[in-house]
Amino acid sequence: MPTLLPPITTPRYFAEFVVTRSWQEIGLHVRRLHSATYLGFTGRGEKSCLRFEFCGHDFCIHEAERIFTISVDDPSCPEALIRNVQRHFANLLAPNDLGTHYGPPTGG
Repeated sequence: MPTLLPPITTPRYFAEFVVTRSWQEIGLHVRRLHSATYLGFTGRGEKSCLRFEFCGHDFCIHEAERIFTISVDDPSCPEALIRNVQRHFANLLAPNDLGTHYGPPTGG
């Protein structure tokens, strides 16, 4: 009998910021998000990903072309959680930018 694999889901990308802080600062900021759990850091350079869990959902911060992009593994993650994560990182990465991008990344 064949083994059933879990369905493949595509992460939901919901925010992007110009790289203004180090990965170490991002990792420390994850720990300041109430009830978030730092899961680890993988990769090197532009293939890097910092993972954390927040309220039962796994999130990832990626870097590509000097842009941090934040995604959640579960595309059905509640909007309130996504907005909470987005605001938390906007406070660190773009504190003066009221027009921080919501929605999928705009890059090419």
